[in-house]
Amino acid sequence: MNEELKPCRYCKCSKAEPYRVGDLWYVRCRGSKKATRKITDEEGNQKVETYYKKCDSWNAYEFLGLTKKAAIENWNLRNS
Repeated sequence: MNEELKPCRYCKCSKAEPYRVGDLWYVRCRGSKKATRKITDEEGNQKVETYYKKCDSWNAYEFLGLTKKAAIENWNLRNS
């Protein structure tokens, strides 16, 4: 059985993990992605700051499955 998870299509990390909750399995990305924000310093100058934030592009329960294999297949299908 091939249980290798593809990288997340949004953050490009290979940190997705399958979890079991009760009788259900789901896969969630644990990666981070680069983001930017504008900040204003004390003198009123605007700068762009780059930082990393948790990958939250997928709904937490997007990849549910009755089996671990089904959850992984759902993840891999959507991240191809």
